[in-house]
Amino acid sequence: MESVKNANTFFSLFGDAFKLFMTHEIESDKDIENGLEAFLELGNERNKLAHLNFSAYPLEKTTSQIYDLYKTASVFVDALPAKYRQAALEPPPDDDPNPTPNP
Repeated sequence: MESVKNANTFFSLFGDAFKLFMTHEIESDKDIENGLEAFLELGNERNKLAHLNFSAYPLEKTTSQIYDLYKTASVFVDALPAKYRQAALEPPPDDDPNPTPNP
């Protein structure tokens, strides 16, 4: 799952246990997975606009497509606080090779 690999650095900022927890959550929840993919795609578009000369960059998506990505990404963004609380309360999954305590 490419989107999880791309998000692992972000998830790691909250600790290894959260990274592993979110990997499992994304694998089991298609809405969150789709939201993550849209979130990453919006981030890539933002980076292109910001770093490749905003005024000359040819945006290939319509405003409708961007808004649809935003709505899809919102599912992921809105779920993050609850997922962080949930991860803090649950023990790490069994397949964690290096379990670390949650903060």
